[in-house]
Amino acid sequence: MSNLNLISDRHDTKNAATQKLQPAFYDLESGEILVSRFADGRPAPIHMLDSLADEVMERIDINIISGFVKNGLFLTRQQAMAAA
Repeated sequence: MSNLNLISDRHDTKNAATQKLQPAFYDLESGEILVSRFADGRPAPIHMLDSLADEVMERIDINIISGFVKNGLFLTRQQAMAAA
């Protein structure tokens, strides 16, 4: 991940916190929304990979989209920023 991506991630996450958005991942293969969590299972305020299952991690660059959840609806980063 480049430094630019890290800066973008921090900016997106900071903006999301003011909108009550929960960082999450969307699994294109299963259609499942995976809320970002710390390794111990607590919801994380940033995108964390710690709690993602090994089979999800194997597909992270292919079938997994990072974004946010609001009221049970997954939003891509672009959708979340547009809604701001």
